[in-house]
Amino acid sequence: MTDNNIPRQLGAILDVLGLEWEQLFDKGNKDAGKDRERVLIWLYRILDTLDNKTGHLLRFTALLLAAQTFLAGILVRDSQTPRWISRFVLLLLLVPLLPPVTGLHVFWVRWKFFGTVRKERAVARDEQLIKNEMGDLAGVCDRRVTYHQWTLRFCYICIVAFVLTLVFAIKVIAPFCLC
Repeated sequence: MTDNNIPRQLGAILDVLGLEWEQLFDKGNKDAGKDRERVLIWLYRILDTLDNKTGHLLRFTALLLAAQTFLAGILVRDSQTPRWISRFVLLLLLVPLLPPVTGLHVFWVRWKFFGTVRKERAVARDEQLIKNEMGDLAGVCDRRVTYHQWTLRFCYICIVAFVLTLVFAIKVIAPFCLC
């Protein structure tokens, strides 16, 4: 792996720790194992942070969906609500499904943790397998960052959908409350 094809998260970690990729596998470096361990700890910390943050976004989306569904139910049941508003509000209920579509990618574990290094217990330690494993883990981190960013963007869209539903609810229900 050269500097040009090192995943972004791995490159950032190496920069912060003041390490070079090849230094982690240099036979002359007595701290290579400790340095690899530090890099792996950082990579797993990134994964934990992304999982946690994405989980919070999905919980927030679920709360918005519940409130939006409540308002939509009121509007759809109300006989004074114009049909086009009822249909539009029901379509807006599809918007909160966007964050889970992207956010659930964060929680899919398709990568086997240390699956490359320990395919078979009889295999002797191979530095290339460790390189591949670290590169794969860093690639997983980069993909999860992208999925998390899309989940966040879709949460903003969910907020807009909720506000639209709320505006329609106020528009339809408020004239009756002022009597």
